Amino acid sequence: MNETMVERHNQVVRPQDHVYFLGDVTMWRQDTGGWMARFMSRLNGHKRIVLGNHDALPTGWYYQHFEKVFASRVLDNMLFTHIPVHVQSLGRFTLNAHGHTHCNHIMLGSAESHTKDPRYVNCCVEQTGYRPLSLEEVKERGPH
Repeated sequence: MNETMVERHNQVVRPQDHVYFLGDVTMWRQDTGGWMARFMSRLNGHKRIVLGNHDALPTGWYYQHFEKVFASRVLDNMLFTHIPVHVQSLGRFTLNAHGHTHCNHIMLGSAESHTKDPRYVNCCVEQTGYRPLSLEEVKERGPH
């Protein structure tokens, strides 16, 4: 899986591109210089991270691998977070691009609804073919 992610990442991200990781790049506290560091160094682009709930290493570790570290980020009136924000917190934002939920989606109305809320774009690798999405692809997956 890791080799597939490196290959697919580098197929779409050029060295000069800016790329945002929406959290949970470090799942284990003890990985301060292990395989994750070697993995990150092989990925193209100017890397930025929106920290996730599993990103529990000291902040300095992230600055070794990412140019910028965020709690959330706004780009083109879109909110980028790790955990999806509550619908009442969307406010002026056209959509919330997020990670965290893996194969689950934010649904309209109740949890029993069968309609995905178009204001939420799940950017987890399980939803993207294990490759990053371009900003244009995020917009296309959002409300029209």
